[in-house]
Amino acid sequence: MADQLDLFSSVHEPASPAPAPTVSAPPSVAAGPELAAAPDQADRDLVTNALGATLFVEAGAGSGKTTALVRRVVNLILSGIPVGRIAAITFTEKAAADLRHKIRSTLQTVATTPGDDAGSAAIALTELDLAPIGTLHAFARRLLNEFPVEAQLPPQFGVLDEVQSASAFHERFTDFLEALLDDPASVRLVELCQYDNFGVEKGVRRMAEDFQANWDLVAERVSTDIPPQVDEVPVQRRLAGLCATVASFQPPPGDSQEKVCRDFDERARVLAAPLPFGELLRLLGLLAKAKAMGNAANWKKHHRADNVLPAFKAAVAGAAEAARAAMRDFNDERRLTLGALLSNFTLASVQLRQLDGELEFHDLLVLSRRLVAASAEVRTQLHERYTHLLLDEFQDTDPIQLELAVRITAAPGDQSGDWRRLQPLPGRLTVVGDPKQSIYRFRRADIAQFLQAREQIGAQRATLSANFRSAAPVIQWVNTTMGKLIQAETDVQPAYEPL
Repeated sequence: MADQLDLFSSVHEPASPAPAPTVSAPPSVAAGPELAAAPDQADRDLVTNALGATLFVEAGAGSGKTTALVRRVVNLILSGIPVGRIAAITFTEKAAADLRHKIRSTLQTVATTPGDDAGSAAIALTELDLAPIGTLHAFARRLLNEFPVEAQLPPQFGVLDEVQSASAFHERFTDFLEALLDDPASVRLVELCQYDNFGVEKGVRRMAEDFQANWDLVAERVSTDIPPQVDEVPVQRRLAGLCATVASFQPPPGDSQEKVCRDFDERARVLAAPLPFGELLRLLGLLAKAKAMGNAANWKKHHRADNVLPAFKAAVAGAAEAARAAMRDFNDERRLTLGALLSNFTLASVQLRQLDGELEFHDLLVLSRRLVAASAEVRTQLHERYTHLLLDEFQDTDPIQLELAVRITAAPGDQSGDWRRLQPLPGRLTVVGDPKQSIYRFRRADIAQFLQAREQIGAQRATLSANFRSAAPVIQWVNTTMGKLIQAETDVQPAYEPL
């Protein structure tokens, strides 16, 4: 990742490049014979040749998606678009390298074939190594490197790798935890963390890691105010009464519930007196698990009534539910208190990284989005510099990626308000993905965003459904099986598109 990021950061184009040439009646790289009879050829032609259209491409596994994208990029180049103005954002470095290699191979073929396009292809080949083809993080770093002052960063900022980030986080969190444990005012919070195995080390660290990985959402959604403490006195008083009610029942001699009643009698006695907070929490955990059994025939014979055992079970269930409700209240107190403390800890860490010029991968995304959203001047320059953006593996994209792409490709003037109301100028944005291959929730992937994106960006849809990887019987089985298993559900599951 570091090498790829450094490569991106080394490119600095003029601040005010000339406007991109208008694309019309573009030349086209000839399709290979293997695609000549494809059942989706019309859609493939749309991807490769409709250079003036905003496209939303759904491409199934083995559909020749990369080949189609390569042809679109090469056709843009042959129409007069400099390769440095075509940003292709892929999911992995491996995918970026593969895309770059195939673009190079195609350009070499064109450059060595006599014709009008040979010169354009030859020029593109000399510029290809510095072209913006790479991962989302690499593209974000590129933007920040071009405008460090506007992004409030040191001009020579660096990016920590995963090991360095983990080590830095461990040091910061250790200091945070030591300060928390040394503070007498934190005793209640520590007890809240310990009583149900949430854990000061395990649970708090897990929250801190989540906050770290999503600090932009923390800034938006988490309050930094310490919540009021839950008053445990009425909780204890109510539980004491419920336990006494359970203890007042008389199980038949020898019945298994005799011990249950004795336990509840003891709990009622303990709860009737002042209790240390930690002991109250311990009792809540025990009461929350309480269950009533009993032999119905014995209870009916002993009490000469059918309703006593059900009443006993209801009393036990009521006490258990009251304990669980109290635990929920105390857990909310813990969650909100930790949220406030960790919010301050997380945002202070972000500010320190910015001042030191030592960013993490997620910082790149958030700060570049903030840069593009805040500065019309920056947007204008980026709009002129990157005239065509292609987003691959869109089904697994971080929503930040789409916002960046839309802000850059839309008219760069006033973009205040909700970015989802913006639309790219025609031909400037192409997104490619396959919801069947989505790793839901991966890196904040949001399938609802995928399903809404086509209409949101005003794109024309193209579907690459032909499969060149598997034999016909395999495709038939997949379509039959998955066509039954995958059913459309709004904002959750797209309809199955047969291969």
